[in-house]
Amino acid sequence: MSESRCAGGVDLGSDPTEGMRAADDAVRSGDLQAARESYRALLARDLGNLDARVALDYVEYRLGGKHSRYQGLELNPSTETLEAKQRNLAVWEEEAAKGRVRLQSRPIHIFLEHTTRCNFYCLHCSKGYDEYEALDMDQGALEKVFEPLLPTTLGACITGFGEPTISKEYLYILRRLAENGVSPHFSTNTSTLTIPHLDLLLRIHADVILSLDGATRETFETIRTGGKWEHLLYSLHAIRWMRSILPSRARFSVTFVAMKMNVHELPEMVRLVHRYGLDSLKVHDFNPIGSAHEQAHRVDAGQSLWDDAKRANAIFDEAEKAARELGVEIHIPPRYVENSPGRTDSRWRKLLATRGFFPARRRFPQPCLLPWRAAQVRVNGVVSPCCVSTREMGNLSKKPFLEIWNDRPFRAFRRRMKTFFPPPECRKCHVFEGINNGNPANTMAKEGLLLKVLYFIEDLFARAWARYKDSRREPGEAPAPRYFKGKYLRTSSTD
Repeated sequence: MSESRCAGGVDLGSDPTEGMRAADDAVRSGDLQAARESYRALLARDLGNLDARVALDYVEYRLGGKHSRYQGLELNPSTETLEAKQRNLAVWEEEAAKGRVRLQSRPIHIFLEHTTRCNFYCLHCSKGYDEYEALDMDQGALEKVFEPLLPTTLGACITGFGEPTISKEYLYILRRLAENGVSPHFSTNTSTLTIPHLDLLLRIHADVILSLDGATRETFETIRTGGKWEHLLYSLHAIRWMRSILPSRARFSVTFVAMKMNVHELPEMVRLVHRYGLDSLKVHDFNPIGSAHEQAHRVDAGQSLWDDAKRANAIFDEAEKAARELGVEIHIPPRYVENSPGRTDSRWRKLLATRGFFPARRRFPQPCLLPWRAAQVRVNGVVSPCCVSTREMGNLSKKPFLEIWNDRPFRAFRRRMKTFFPPPECRKCHVFEGINNGNPANTMAKEGLLLKVLYFIEDLFARAWARYKDSRREPGEAPAPRYFKGKYLRTSSTD
């Protein structure tokens, strides 16, 4: 037998790339035994061949017959379900075009925060600074969302203030979505991405966002405390290899929260996205949330790029150039306005630096339709207008969703969204679909002194109202936060 031919009969040749190709062809043809021997032979030649390691793990998973909790799910909606979704979409398109605030259509998208637990302790997340409840939605609460909405909704984002894949009901959620022809969309810290898990995500055509924030070991593990660079590399190799083997409409993209400490790695992140065949790269402006979190970053001199506009803009240009050359789809916020007040500057400094009294015309780059097309349901049953706003439109423990959807708070929010003075959370919104197109600093620099004063007054009233509500709360009404500051929550995995 030729030395280049392994015991299973697949000719590996002398080139490892050709050997991988031959073994991969054996997998595609269903000859898993021959493929297994081939991958073992490739690993014997080079223990560092991560593609061969991933492929061998996949083949052994398929051959071993080992039960996995990720097995048994398929995307298989009925014809009636698909027709109902299209009818609802047609009504929504008409109502959105007319700007109606009372809607006959149901949401075409759901934002579902089904857990606030997380197994990471990220530097830029307010979990490390503010108190929070580590909770999971139970199936009864989930059905208050699913029963009225899944028959007509087209998409579901199951990311909230936690790592969605460690929720106790994660697989129940995926099953209910799959039954109704809805592919899940979520962000993950990649910690649970195993071969069986990725196999499931490919079968149900999931839209997965990998939260990375660093293109090198040091930066990734510094920002995303709890993450391991070796596991991330394994996951990236597994995604690339399994997508080359299994037919799927699944998408795997990267989100990168740009800060002073990591923005220099953005061009390298573009190259990483290209190297592993990922679908896109979305760059987010860093926006501290929560009073303690915000204060901590002021003490640390701040990580926001608002007051480092020139450097950030130059790196954004470099990253976009690299993306064009490599054919990578990239989404970067509009360039920062140079010499504008920084994120950590005082309110008075921002007021004094304001250019003009009245807001600039067309200061918002785009309209936002999220309050017309979607709603966020939080782990405690609170319904909010979108994934950014924490404003309470109602609570599923008191009212059914469809009543909340057209109740007075929701209608008032939609109405205000259409004015020159949108809600304060919209003013600071950093998501690409929002009115700021991902860069609130630019929009706020154009709003003029009048609006800054109005927002300032509104904030004073909001803080006073919050203090009043706190004073009226019965002792012991709010449970104590179940976490330890400085220690991320740990979970176990069955795979």
